[in-house]
Amino acid sequence: MGEISCLCKKIFMASGKFRIKTNNDWNTVYYRFKQGSQFDAEISTGIQVPKGRWSITKQQVLSTREINYKYKIWRVGEFHTEGI
Repeated sequence: MGEISCLCKKIFMASGKFRIKTNNDWNTVYYRFKQGSQFDAEISTGIQVPKGRWSITKQQVLSTREINYKYKIWRVGEFHTEGI
């Protein structure tokens, strides 16, 4: 019984996360989907945010005058639901 539980955890443990790879004036937001050591894929969302305006913990664009952040937050959420 313990082997089946362990096997299920290994098969179904997957996560999706947004991240910034660079620290330039404008940075592209990437989406990373990882399933243990079996699968690891990353794709650009096409969304760019100003330097220092991405929250890793909130997984969203922080308020700024340079961009329409409400639209960007909506786009990130839309990508997340379609990506999975």
